[in-house]
Amino acid sequence: MLKPSRAAGFLYKFFLVVAWAGCVSCDSLITTVPQSQLPGAASKLVVQSFIAPQDTLLRVWVSESAPYFTGTDYVAGSLSNARVILSDGSRQVRLQYDTSNLHYTVKAQEFPILEGGTYFLTVTEGDRTAEATTTVPRAAVPITSYQLDTMYTNIYGPYSRHDTALIIRYTWKDLPGAPDFYRTSASVMLQTTLFETDEQGELLEHRVSNLSRFHWDNTFSRGEFQQDTHQDGQEMTTSRGKAVFHIVNSVLTPNGIVYAKANNRVERIRLELLRTDENYYRYHQSIERRADSDNPFAEPAPVFSNVTGGLGVFASFNSFSLLVKP
Repeated sequence: MLKPSRAAGFLYKFFLVVAWAGCVSCDSLITTVPQSQLPGAASKLVVQSFIAPQDTLLRVWVSESAPYFTGTDYVAGSLSNARVILSDGSRQVRLQYDTSNLHYTVKAQEFPILEGGTYFLTVTEGDRTAEATTTVPRAAVPITSYQLDTMYTNIYGPYSRHDTALIIRYTWKDLPGAPDFYRTSASVMLQTTLFETDEQGELLEHRVSNLSRFHWDNTFSRGEFQQDTHQDGQEMTTSRGKAVFHIVNSVLTPNGIVYAKANNRVERIRLELLRTDENYYRYHQSIERRADSDNPFAEPAPVFSNVTGGLGVFASFNSFSLLVKP
C-alpha cells in the first residue's frame, strides 16, 4: 500500500500526464490544414426563372455560387456572357442580356407560354451547363368570392399609435383529380394626403397614390402558399390578409410636430390567385423555412433546386386576377 505522501505524489503525476495529453489533443484539433489538402468545390451556375401564360416579358437570372474555401471575400454577381435557350421541344429562342436589369429577356410575343406546355431551359457559360424543365398548369383557377372589412389596430404594439387596417379574404374551388399548389396575393392602391411645410412654415398638402400589399396570417398552415392536401375538389380560402394605412400623417414644422388627417381613399384592390407547379411551391416553401432557420435550435433548411448541373429553380404558374373597385 502507498503511503499518503507517496499516494498524493502519484496522483499529482497522473493528473499532470492527463492534462498534458489533453493539451496535445486540443492542439491537434486546431492545427491549420494546408490549402492543398482542403476539398475542392467549383463554382456552379445559379439559375432562376418563373414563367406564365400571362407574361409579357420572359426573364431568366443567371449568376454563380460561391465556391467553398475561397479564402477571399467572394461576391457572386450576374453573369452577362451566358447562352440562355428556352425551348418547348419543337422550337426555341435565345434570350438576350439586359444590362440595365442584369437578367436575360425575350418578349413573350416572340415565344408565347401556353397552358399545359412543357418547357426546357438550358444555360451554358464556358464549360458549364445547367438545365431545368417545367410544365405550366393547364388552367387558372378563378376566385369565386371575397370579403372586405376594416379594423382598428395597433401597428407597432399595444402602446403604439392606432391606425386602420383593411382586411381581405377570398375563396376558390380547387380542381379535382390531381395535386394542386397555390399562391395567394392581394394589393391595394390607396390615395392619401401627404403634408409638408414651405419656407415660411405654412402647412402644404398633396394627394398621392401608393400601392400596398396585403400580408397573410400564417394560421392553420394557410399562409401565402397552400396545397390541396385533404381538400381535393373542395372550396379553399385564404388566411386573413391585412394592409395597414395611416389615419393621420405627421410633419415636422418650426413649431413642432403637426398631425393632420390623411383622408385615405381606396382606388382599387387587386386579388390574384396563382396555380403553380410543384417546383414553384417547393422552392418558395424552402425559402420560408430558410428564413425561419435563424433559430439556433432549428435544423438547417436547404433551398430547393430543380436545376441539373447547377443550382436554382425554373418553375411556372397560371394566374387569375380580379380587380375590385369600391
